[in-house]
Amino acid sequence: MKPPMGEASRCRLVNPLCPEDLCWLPANHAGAAEGVHHLGTMAAPAEVSEIMYLSHTEHTAGGLIDEGVEAADRLFPDQLRCG
Repeated sequence: MKPPMGEASRCRLVNPLCPEDLCWLPANHAGAAEGVHHLGTMAAPAEVSEIMYLSHTEHTAGGLIDEGVEAADRLFPDQLRCG
């Protein structure tokens, strides 16, 4: 079960592979500087890669998801999305 988190304290990880799968740890959590994050659906940390990255502007869940959708459209223009 994910711990509750306020919008302003959200880790800024953007995940274009699955925009709604955000890091559930607080901003600036241990390991963030090294690029290690714990996604909501993964049991182990995921390293930030060329696809997953830290947003320079967003810190709310909605903003990070929107940025992830935009990045997914840019990175994978031929892939269909639901919704």
